Amino acid sequence: MKHKNWTLLMVVTVTSVAAVTVRRGCSSKPTGSRAAGAGQTQAEQAKSFIPMASAPTEFHEAPMLAEQVKAGKLPPVRQRISEEPLVVPVVERIGTYGGTWHRAFTGPSDFQTIDRLEHDFILYYDLDGKTIVPHIAKSWEISEDGRVFTFHLRPGMKWSDGEPFTSEDFVFAYEDIDMDPRINVRKPPYLRIRQERGGFENAYGRVEAVDPLTVRFVFPEPKFIIDELAAGHGISGQCSRGWDAVPYAPKHYLKQFLPRYTPEDKLNEMAAEAGFKSWVLLFQQKAKLPENPELPTVGPWRTVTPITGQLFTLERNPYYWAVDPKGNQLPYIDRLEMRLVQDLEVLTMRAMAGEIDMQERHIQLAKYPAFKEAAQKGNYRCDLRVMRRRRS
Repeated sequence: MKHKNWTLLMVVTVTSVAAVTVRRGCSSKPTGSRAAGAGQTQAEQAKSFIPMASAPTEFHEAPMLAEQVKAGKLPPVRQRISEEPLVVPVVERIGTYGGTWHRAFTGPSDFQTIDRLEHDFILYYDLDGKTIVPHIAKSWEISEDGRVFTFHLRPGMKWSDGEPFTSEDFVFAYEDIDMDPRINVRKPPYLRIRQERGGFENAYGRVEAVDPLTVRFVFPEPKFIIDELAAGHGISGQCSRGWDAVPYAPKHYLKQFLPRYTPEDKLNEMAAEAGFKSWVLLFQQKAKLPENPELPTVGPWRTVTPITGQLFTLERNPYYWAVDPKGNQLPYIDRLEMRLVQDLEVLTMRAMAGEIDMQERHIQLAKYPAFKEAAQKGNYRCDLRVMRRRRS
């Protein structure tokens, strides 16, 4: 058992009440025991992401998706969400669908503006910051010697384009992306084991597909922290990792950009046409969710306009595999819209003017007094939270 040390992290969150499309996306009545008590934060009154009731048997969807089903462009919601969807407990109240979440970003490298919103982790940390709970994987096992980690995927889970999400997507990422030195100069840290053999050299675990819904990570030596890595950014998907040590990737889409599946001369022609010097650079761009609207995702929103422009936008993933306790397919919010702001002073002024719905990234603690002073005029509220940062 590892011992965990904790440090305090002060975070300022600015939430604009003027952003009615987000705040009006909830019912006016709190739900049962989940309603926030006086002086309680959402995290304090909702103790866990672990469902406290049985899974719903009826499912509902956003109006924009219902219209596509009616038009024959999408299958019914029950066929899209997986046979065993993740049930996310209510934090404050059951929501209603619709709206645009307005945020800001600072440039093409600012992918972290959404990577913590996309939730493309294999496992997840509960609200206490230390308990690991199911997420993409519905369950997992660890061998007693810490060498074998087995993850069980959700049956019927799909990528945002409707293609099945299976263990083959893990093997593809391992064999064709992570371990290819042309794409990754360094091999994936999450698979690395340090072994002493007349000095230190790296040894690596391997990834195996047991069956379409079972993936196994096998290590030459114990690596008990793999579940902790799987619950955070140490092992996450295309949104934050792209092509760099990614644990899974959409094989059905990305394989067309790799020489194992397409002749290399053809790939280099494709790269040149797209303005890249080699197929490697083309592949790396195609594998980044913020830069490639065509890239399938398992996150709640998919890219519509890339992060390389003035406006970075995403829309709901029609195949997202999570629901609330009432069977409403998540997310509630239809669209994320982020405007380029390269000067943090300008970002601060826009937040104070109520032009940002909710944002914590780039909101500076040093500006907290100014934010508080302008809150009433800007019609927003400031949340000053104390959060735990885990250090192993």
